[in-house]
Amino acid sequence: GRKPLRFSVCNPRRAGRSNLAHFGARHVGLEHLRINEAQLDRVGCFQYSPVDGAQANSLPNPVEEPVKQERWERFMEKQQQVSRHRLAQKIGRRLEVIIDGKNEEGYLARSSADAPEIDGVVYVETNRVLTAGDQVAVEITDSDAYDLHGRTLEAGKKKGLTNQPKPLGK
Repeated sequence: GRKPLRFSVCNPRRAGRSNLAHFGARHVGLEHLRINEAQLDRVGCFQYSPVDGAQANSLPNPVEEPVKQERWERFMEKQQQVSRHRLAQKIGRRLEVIIDGKNEEGYLARSSADAPEIDGVVYVETNRVLTAGDQVAVEITDSDAYDLHGRTLEAGKKKGLTNQPKPLGK
């Protein structure tokens, strides 16, 4: 029989692990991962490649490159749909962010749940002059598959905004 896929979540808001392409696997269905049901905020996927000193290098029947690529593409497409939906739920909410820097698109920030250079960013629109390390409150105004867009909240403009998630389907 087929080996079961591993899926463990240490903290549902932080991390999950899954093995999509164990050695010798010829067919792996993403339905076993329950990506849609899990609704994880941040999920990454990589294609296994030999690493110096890794015990897996000596296992028989490695998965062929085209198969790994196809599995990776299917997985990322599914998770991108989930991410796009979950981030859209944050539009209209207030979020505390830390400014990381500035580029041609504006200020780049992240929330306390985002890892720098790994997770998506919050693009911040503001009339204020901000510097790296500043912590500001923003209203989320838009989202895409991986990033949020927002504008800084000025004193007195927080009315009606909430940190609570919107109900699904609303």
